[in-house]
Amino acid sequence: GNTRSSSTPVKVSGSSWESVSAGGEHTCAVKSDGSGWCWGKNDFHQVSPSKNYQENSPVKLNGKWRQLSAGPSFTLGIDSSGKGYGWGLSESITSESAIGGLLGDGKDFCLDLETSNVICDQEGDDYVFSGLASYEQNPVPIVGGKKWSTLSAGLVPCGVESGSSKLYCWGYTEGESLTDGSPNSNAPKLVNQNRWLYVSGGKTGARCAIQSSGEASCWGRNVYECFDNCP
Repeated sequence: GNTRSSSTPVKVSGSSWESVSAGGEHTCAVKSDGSGWCWGKNDFHQVSPSKNYQENSPVKLNGKWRQLSAGPSFTLGIDSSGKGYGWGLSESITSESAIGGLLGDGKDFCLDLETSNVICDQEGDDYVFSGLASYEQNPVPIVGGKKWSTLSAGLVPCGVESGSSKLYCWGYTEGESLTDGSPNSNAPKLVNQNRWLYVSGGKTGARCAIQSSGEASCWGRNVYECFDNCP
């Protein structure tokens, strides 16, 4: 309900919380009745369709949810049927770096990945931080119609498909201080033929996942704040 920092745990309003996910500057959680709630920074509607730049108290989402994953400026969620959705920042392009395809909704990129040219009709797009940004105010389906057991809203989003236990990732990252090896896809892209239990993505594009055998694997960017010297 306020913006004061605290060095000790502060109770979140409400009760019967079952799971919680802390993103870059917003948080989402699911209650035992399946209701979904988000709060915090809302500059790209990662919390709520409202025009409020910040929501200091939990805002209820429509529908029922199994999981919510709060990312840097976007949110992924699995609804009660197992289908995946994303909302908030979809693509951001500045003079130094670009990220896109975060929501896995299959929409065309504004950045040509071969030429690094911005190819969108910029009329109607929002400009932030001297760049171009596109976002979704309301949840949009992750394309492909898959059902998911878990989703991770890292800088490179990923998810494990329910039933097959196959691991998929999507999105792209380009430019200074961003990771190589991103999927460069606006839709879920199969990682390999292994079976997976869980995946977690970080804010720099690193990804870690646990196979059904119990083996853990990590890949992606392996340095931090290397600027122009990224190996």
